[in-house]
Amino acid sequence: MKECDYDWRKRKDKPSPSQQRRDARGAQIRSLFDTGKGRNGAPRLSQDMADLGLNCNRKTVADSLRRQGLRQGCPQIQGHDELKAQPARSTEPVAAGLQRGRAEPEMGG
Repeated sequence: MKECDYDWRKRKDKPSPSQQRRDARGAQIRSLFDTGKGRNGAPRLSQDMADLGLNCNRKTVADSLRRQGLRQGCPQIQGHDELKAQPARSTEPVAAGLQRGRAEPEMGG
């Protein structure tokens, strides 16, 4: 059988050059993500990469975040526990409001 000239067959265990670049870019994105305390998403991280002189598309950053299992978190809200303690809105039916002396809507007929 003829020996194959495909580069990927010759590499076997070594990652391709594009995979090596993807891994290096992923490490940089992870570092910026951690620096931002996990609050920055793909648009902000791509801007941060551009500020460092590393042009990277927003979609490329989003793919890298997705591959690494990183998700943007929101900052903690001050007094969040107090919001949970507030009573829920009234679940009183609308018809009960009509019985308290409000005008009843006329029915066409």
